[in-house]
Parts: sequence; C-alpha cells; structure tokens
Amino acid sequence: MTVPFKSSVSKNTIRSEWCTPILKTLLCHIKSKYFYLGLPGPYIEDIHEWTDMIGRVCAFEKPDKDEYYTRSLDMLEANLMELRLKHQIRSDTYFGLIEEVMINKQDLNGKIFVQNDLVTLYQLDFCQAISGHDQNSENHRYEAIRCLIKCQTDLPVEQRSQPFVTFLTVRNEIHTNALANFMKNLSGECRSVASYIESDHPICYSDKTQASHPMLDLFVYHTFSRYFDGNNITALFLPTVMYTSGPRSQMAVYTMLGSFAGIDKPLPPSCQSLTDFLSTSRFELQNNQLVSISSILPNEDFDTLSISDTITYYINKFVEISEWDRCDNHFPTTIGALC
Repeated sequence: MTVPFKSSVSKNTIRSEWCTPILKTLLCHIKSKYFYLGLPGPYIEDIHEWTDMIGRVCAFEKPDKDEYYTRSLDMLEANLMELRLKHQIRSDTYFGLIEEVMINKQDLNGKIFVQNDLVTLYQLDFCQAISGHDQNSENHRYEAIRCLIKCQTDLPVEQRSQPFVTFLTVRNEIHTNALANFMKNLSGECRSVASYIESDHPICYSDKTQASHPMLDLFVYHTFSRYFDGNNITALFLPTVMYTSGPRSQMAVYTMLGSFAGIDKPLPPSCQSLTDFLSTSRFELQNNQLVSISSILPNEDFDTLSISDTITYYINKFVEISEWDRCDNHFPTTIGALC
C-alpha cells in the first residue's frame, strides 16, 4: 500500500531555517497574509508551520499508485477542513499532477481550475529534475509554470499590486540532452558564462544526467527570468539552497521574489544580472545546519553573510528596486480581502 508523502527531516529544516524566515521578513513589509498555492502533501506540513501567515490555500495532490487511489487526497482535504474550522483558512484542492491540472484547466475529477486572486506564495516541490521526461511523454513542468504565471497576469490590474514568493524545489541535476540543447542556443553573456562553468566543471555527455552540476543554476535563472520579464514581472533570485533528502536525492531550492511593474512601463525594473546571481554564495544543508558554500562564479568582493543577514539583504534590495511599495492602497487590510 502506498504511504502518503511526508517531508524528510532535511526538508523540514529547509522549511524552518530558510523558507519561514523569508516569509516572516517579507510579511513585515507587506502586512498581508499569503495566498498559498502548491503541493503541501497530505499532512500539510507547510501549512501547519505557516498557519499564522496564510489566509488562503490552493493545494494539489496526485493519485496514489495502488488501489487506494484517493487516500492522499482524502487525507489532505480532511486536514485542510480541520484547519479551516480552527483558523478560518479557506482552501481549494485539485486532484492530479499540478502540470496536468494547469494545462488541462481541470483536475482528474473534472473540477475546473479557477484563480480569482493573486497568489502570493508558490510552493512548487516537483521532487524530480526540472528537465527530462518522467511520468509524461513530454516534460510539462515548464508549461505548468508558464500557466501559473499567466493566471497571475490575467487578473485585473488592481489585483496585481502585491509581491509574491516562489519556492521551486527540484532534483539537483539536469538531463544532458536538455543541457546540450540549452547551451546550443545561448549567446552573449550567457554563452560566456556557460563556457566558463564548463571549463571548471566538465560535462560528461555520455551520462544521461549531470548530477549537482552548477550549470543547473544558470539554466534555472536564464529560463525563469525570461518567463518573468515577458510578463512584466520584476524578479529577484535569492541564493540557491541545496540539501540531501535521501540516499540518492540531492535537491536544490530556488527562491524568487516577484512583483508586477506598472502597466505604463515598457520593461520591468531589473534587480540583478546573471553574473550577480552566480557570484553569490550558496547554502548547503550539512549536519542539519545551513552553511555558506562558494559561489559558482568567483567574487572576491562579496562578503559571506549569515542566513538572517542574507534574507534581510535580499528583501531590502527587492523592496528598494521593485515598484509594489510605491503606490497607495496596494494591500488588503483584512484577511477577507485576500479570500
């Protein structure tokens, strides 16, 4: 019988030592509870830890792989109902892979996906590599994320004034074919940076995947920054965080802060360059503690900061450069306004 997914000890540490401080620090600026969309799992561990910061939940749960087809969904919905009764947190659930629901606009039970307000907290834990083909004959993860962004963009302008946080967790590897195709189409700064990384970290083209290869950071930054730019979203990428979830599960967490620029702007304000991102010290979970490790590109001028100082630095930078804090009446004053 399939056992419902439950977070590992290392995943719980990442949540409490990295994600939670980010959400608390940003909340001090926006003073409005988050609208969570993601994959909390049947035990809703994310939601339990962030109960005081969340005003609404949109949760996805995939089918179990045995005759207990909906057991995880039933458990998820029961736990969310208990949360609603205790804390008045409204929730919606969708049955199926998030990729399939977003592309088909409905879940396996025929429930139509509807988003009528701005999602301000994405928790996208794919558990697989962002590249390659897994359950699907095609990789639908890119399109699912594009659909999520489009749902934000399609909202009325007055509903798009809040910032949002994206936690993207993927296996710390990239499929070799996907990487080769990606590098083939690079130009300018990206090509130069990719050549530098490859000279320092050779790619073994005979392997199916490149495990824990720093080129993944370049791939994620280049791909997602283009998604954001094309939708008039200013985005700031925080340092990559890496951890081990099991014997062969090396994971990477990418954290992005985003906000819509004004509709009168030809392009969103820029927060950082590719070189900025890759010159930043990363973090890795070692002995249940997050420790700073070297950046991908050398940067002698960059001071290694603690987790707390790093989070404060990036959120202050985001607040300073992005535009969401410059207008009056941006934020709902009650939780009900979010729901």
